[in-house]
Amino acid sequence: MQNTISKPKKILRPRRTLNRLALAFVAICVAGLGQYSFQKQVISDGIILYLIAIFLFSKAIGVIENRQRYWITPYRGLFNHLGIAEQKWQHIAGGVCLILALGISYFGMIKFEVVESYWLGWNMYVWSLLLLIAGTLILTKPSSYSIVRRDSSMSRLRWFALFAIILLALFLRLWQFDSIPFGVWYDEAEAGLQARRWLNEPNFKTPFYEPINISGQFIMLYAMGLQWVSDSVYGLRINSVMFGVLGVIAAFLFGKELRGTSFGLTMAFFMAIMRWSIDFSRIAMTGIDAPFFILISLFYLLRLTKRGNLRDAVFAGIALGMGLNFYTAFRLFGVALAIFVIIAALIWHQWLKRATDKQFWLRLIVRGMAIVLAVWLVFMPLGKYAIKNPESFGRRMQMTSIITKRDDPNLISAISTTFKKHVQMFHIRGDNNGRHNLPGEPMLDPIMGMLFILGIGLALRNLFSKYAKPTHLFFFILMPISLLGGVLSLDFEAPQGLRSIAILPAIAYFCALPVAGLAIESRHALRPLSTKWLVIFASLMGLYMAGLNANVYFFKQANDFSVWNSYSTPETITARQMSKFGPDYQYHLSPFLVNHPSIRFIAPNIPYQKPLPLPDALPIRSLNPRPTILFIHPDDRWVFDEAQRIYPAGQFEVFTNDNSPPSVFMAVLRENDLISIRGIELRYWAGSEIRHDQIPIKAMRVENINVDWENTIPLTPPFIAEWTGILYAEQYGLYQIHVTAPDETILEINGTTVISGTDSQDVTWELAKGNHAIRLQAKSGTGHVNLSWTPPFAQKELIPEGAFYSHPITNNGLMGRYYMDTNWQGIATMVRIDPFLDTYFHFTPLPRPYSVEWTGLLETPTSGIYGLGLQSVGVSELYIGDNLIVRSDVPNSYVENSISLKAGMHNIRVRFQDTMDRSQIHLYWRSPTMGSIVPIPSQHLYPPLGSAWQGDKPFEAPSSDFEAKPMNLSHAMSLQDGLSQPRDITVGADGRVYVADVGVKQILVYQNGQLQDSWSETSDGAFVEPLALVTSSDGNIIVLDASQQWIYRLTPDGKLISKIGGPDARLYNPRGMTIFSQDGIPDALIIADTGTGRLALYDVNGISLGSIGMFGDGPGQFNEPVDVLRDEFGTYFVVEGSNIRRWQRIDSYGKPLAVWPIADTPVAFDGSHMAWAADGSILMTNSHKHAIRRFTPDGELLDEWQAIASIQFKKPVGIFVDKEHNQLYVSDVETGKVHVFNVE
Repeated sequence: MQNTISKPKKILRPRRTLNRLALAFVAICVAGLGQYSFQKQVISDGIILYLIAIFLFSKAIGVIENRQRYWITPYRGLFNHLGIAEQKWQHIAGGVCLILALGISYFGMIKFEVVESYWLGWNMYVWSLLLLIAGTLILTKPSSYSIVRRDSSMSRLRWFALFAIILLALFLRLWQFDSIPFGVWYDEAEAGLQARRWLNEPNFKTPFYEPINISGQFIMLYAMGLQWVSDSVYGLRINSVMFGVLGVIAAFLFGKELRGTSFGLTMAFFMAIMRWSIDFSRIAMTGIDAPFFILISLFYLLRLTKRGNLRDAVFAGIALGMGLNFYTAFRLFGVALAIFVIIAALIWHQWLKRATDKQFWLRLIVRGMAIVLAVWLVFMPLGKYAIKNPESFGRRMQMTSIITKRDDPNLISAISTTFKKHVQMFHIRGDNNGRHNLPGEPMLDPIMGMLFILGIGLALRNLFSKYAKPTHLFFFILMPISLLGGVLSLDFEAPQGLRSIAILPAIAYFCALPVAGLAIESRHALRPLSTKWLVIFASLMGLYMAGLNANVYFFKQANDFSVWNSYSTPETITARQMSKFGPDYQYHLSPFLVNHPSIRFIAPNIPYQKPLPLPDALPIRSLNPRPTILFIHPDDRWVFDEAQRIYPAGQFEVFTNDNSPPSVFMAVLRENDLISIRGIELRYWAGSEIRHDQIPIKAMRVENINVDWENTIPLTPPFIAEWTGILYAEQYGLYQIHVTAPDETILEINGTTVISGTDSQDVTWELAKGNHAIRLQAKSGTGHVNLSWTPPFAQKELIPEGAFYSHPITNNGLMGRYYMDTNWQGIATMVRIDPFLDTYFHFTPLPRPYSVEWTGLLETPTSGIYGLGLQSVGVSELYIGDNLIVRSDVPNSYVENSISLKAGMHNIRVRFQDTMDRSQIHLYWRSPTMGSIVPIPSQHLYPPLGSAWQGDKPFEAPSSDFEAKPMNLSHAMSLQDGLSQPRDITVGADGRVYVADVGVKQILVYQNGQLQDSWSETSDGAFVEPLALVTSSDGNIIVLDASQQWIYRLTPDGKLISKIGGPDARLYNPRGMTIFSQDGIPDALIIADTGTGRLALYDVNGISLGSIGMFGDGPGQFNEPVDVLRDEFGTYFVVEGSNIRRWQRIDSYGKPLAVWPIADTPVAFDGSHMAWAADGSILMTNSHKHAIRRFTPDGELLDEWQAIASIQFKKPVGIFVDKEHNQLYVSDVETGKVHVFNVE
């Protein structure tokens, strides 16, 4: 027989396995489409696609369980022996330790009856736990469990994988640990404060701290972090990092015990990279501890059911007890565990009936008792507190319960809505709280989201298999139960990632199931290929998933303003700045910031802190001024704007995250800043009456009204002394006001004459709390002039210096009368002038309920249609005159109405009822020139002003005999030699032309069109920014150097005579200046002080003559005044910058006479300048429109030139009319020339 050699058969891959793997891949692709649909908010399509994916994946992977009938037979470990040690001494020593543990715990519980003995109770508690652990270890045999097991060995690769996962978990929780999150949240700071008390106060060892719902064990951990790591928030947060990483290790231990090493590594990986876990692992709050204690409890319970060792029962009890001591979400795990045990008992009851061995039941009871006793020993301090103080223990839960507090009045509807939101938070829209999540971002990354759904589907398929593991059932129970923490809490917070955090172990489990199934199928499908390719692929996918979560947390979430600002960021910035500046400053804080735990924790050694008394926050009223810093919440932005207006020389800073909205404002004020607004203006006028075109011959600021003309006469009589300013009344009531004077006096308060006559006079006058405009005129005579008062319930006194304020303090605002009822009836309990009606009542002025009625005047700058609106928490009404315009009765709802108003003053009345928490009122307008809604600025509100203003009374300007004449201009020549950026021009008495040039920082002198001289410096130093020039009546040249705030008086040859102003003058970037002369007294300079919004007056000898106006947008107020002219009536024409786009006319007291818009106003630096033409018309440059314009004194446009002859204007700025030679000079900054035109 011939031997034949048969060919070896070719080994074929099982077609069925390849098909399954391909089908699983298709299922994953379909799931990806479902996830994409969810991200696009096409929810119905997403659900359908996911259902298809679940079906395909379940068909592909099939049953993944070992073929043991778990539903029929529970784990055999419950039938094993208890694992008691064999040596007698171990029985005795272990028993003694356990008895001592119980005894010490009992006496410790007694010590927790009295606060003073808490410290001893804690010592006993710690010793009882140590004895419990020691007794358990002595009494029981070591478990047969080992991380390295024969049936599932930990190879080097797996050891490396575990080490890498732990390192990854540490990296994701410690990278940029000092900057993300940026702020220190309220609960973190409060926990830190209590931890410091734990360390520093022997009697503060509370078992439970109700305000933030944390146990004494957690405070103890925080105290250890502060003491051993860092006395800062990082010492607190390291505990959360620890729990986050321990949760990863616990996931590995549980997963390995359940299904082997690979499954344990997979669960650990998901716990390590899950952004949900990362977020709460980096903030010092309870929460992240719950997943750790759930997983470690499951680990020991699983070991107990598999091995039956009593040691595992005790350690399971310790884990359960510790979990109960920490976040409340863990208690839901206890509920889920109880439900699972009941269901399991029902399923196994037929088999258990056959377990007739008494030893089995005895061992089962012993294990149960060991768990219960361990739980109680660990939970004892908190359990004792809960029994003794049930209301305190459950208050936080009650406060956050949907049953007691919700927006939806229908409880069923509210629960249904929150349940829906919580179901959707994994894939569609997550937690909106910036501390918990990137607002709205799904809680799971797309890949984990897909795995989670596929895992649930796979578990459902296996749940009803005869080989199903009980863990499927348990996690299906845990999943909805753990969501109840969020579902049953406040509906407006849904979905809630923190209160649902107990679901994290279920997420890790269900995500690991499809990975395990794919791994099994892949090993079969790709055989005989090496599994290292699977490892490489899995590693790359893992890194990609880690990158997805890291990108969202460290970049998108960290740079999101709502996230950045949600960690008490305004308070954190405030505290860090306070620590930086130290205790030598006095700090004034917005009410929102006052006494905040974050500030007290970060800046514990700052003694001088005061709340800003809103709405009358400014000026800072301190009898002994010291360096002061204001920290202002964004809701009080107007305080910051007002501080910049009042204290222009202060240091101001806005803190924000890149280009996001402001988080907090800071104003640093020196003593000089605070003093600069103190006192009252005193002016002396020559003669026995004040003429409308007259200027004072002397002006100064004095501390109070108290002069002695008997021994010191300020100037030759007759004269009039006039004090003007603001009088601050610290309390509301009747004041007896007393004037002493040698001759006739007139005293006006808020425009009402209250005293008029000669010699000493008294009057009783009601003053509201707040600022009042005051004016006192006294004619010259021999004797004293003083003003004193008798405040309510006080003695007569000279009105002190702290009661007087000058520019830029005003009495703007509305007068509010506050009533103790809600109907504005009876006698007002309090009357005060409130500068703003844009207020959140953080501190209510009266106990609720109360009502307020504000009255006064509304100033409208232009005629037109105004939108007036109210937004309030509490009923509010707005009246113009006697007409009801707006009523708001829906909390926090904006209501607006339109009304036609003429330019001028209008009577306004606002009523408000404060009957509920979080009360606030905001008065808005939409002016004809402004499309947006803004709070009505204080500058447009006035209290009742007596005869000084009348509602609906129009502005009146003095009439003139102006008659427009034709003006013809012809080009004479252009000056260019030496010029770079010429800004202003003047002509001297000898005909020489002087040009101020900021480009070369010189004054250039021309004669007959030729450069004759140049001045780059004076004997006082070099010019920095020479912007304006005038010629005095005595032929001297006066130069305004804006940057240095100095005004130099020079001879026609450039020799320094004197200088005016400087830092003490508090000028801020002035841009324009004019001069005029009066018979018998020195010339007067009027400076347009652009930065402070006023006109500053000096005589040429440097004596201050006071100031006119203030910063603001209303008529008579200035927003970046650029230049000024004065006419024969003593009125002023002021042109402003592009912020307000107008020019206006005011009288010598600052009362507005006319306002004219300029639609194309240039910015202030290149702003319009003015000059009088020979016929009384006004010539004005406009660099934005490259033009020269001519107006009547009534604001009517007469002419406009963009070119004259061959001269095309590019950027005309400076202008001067030489009336003697009938020539017009115009400086063009862009071309670097001064053009000279003949005027005919």
